[in-house]
Amino acid sequence: MKHQLINHNCDVFFDEEDKSINGRDLTDHNNEPTFYSTKKRGLKKGWEQLEKEWNQYMTMYGAINILNKFNCQCHSYCAID
Repeated sequence: MKHQLINHNCDVFFDEEDKSINGRDLTDHNNEPTFYSTKKRGLKKGWEQLEKEWNQYMTMYGAINILNKFNCQCHSYCAID
C-alpha cells in the first residue's frame, strides 16, 4: 500500500510493500531536490510521526529531519545533476 503527504513545498511517499520513503521539493525547479530512505528499519514509526507533524509549511528537509529522529536515514540529491 502506498501513502502520500503533499503540500505546496514538497510531496512525500511511503511504499509499505517496497519498504521505502521518498520525496521531492516542489519549490526549487532549477535543482529538483529529491530524497529517499536508505534503511528499511523504523520506516513505519517514522512515517507515523511525519503524518502527525505534517502541516502546510512542511519542507522536504523538515520531513527528512523528522524521519532521521526515528533512525530513518535518508539520502538527498539534486535530480537535475
